[in-house]
Amino acid sequence: GALARDTGRTTRRGALLNELGDRAADLIVLAGFLPLAQLWLVSTAALAATLPSWIALAGAAAGAPRRNGGPLGKTERCLLVAVAAASGWVTPVLLVIAVGSVVTAGVRCAWLWRELAA
Repeated sequence: GALARDTGRTTRRGALLNELGDRAADLIVLAGFLPLAQLWLVSTAALAATLPSWIALAGAAAGAPRRNGGPLGKTERCLLVAVAAASGWVTPVLLVIAVGSVVTAGVRCAWLWRELAA
């Protein structure tokens, strides 16, 4: 997605594939923690991690600009996954991902609510 945008070669199909691939990657990476943590926690973190993106996409579908801000985005999530993998602190990291993702989703939802009211 970023490479296509940087080179001016974006397409609608490419955007679709990019979004689907990103969401699948979120789920697959976090599923890697299944042998190390309880199913409910991995599932909660994985689903919560996709919420901010779904909200941003819903806002874009409603006509708002796509917004990717918030306290726990993809970059921060990648860092947390690396910390969990290197340290073994899987349960605390999954809790931070779950809570942080819900907070980020709330931030994006509030921004979209204001944006769409204008």
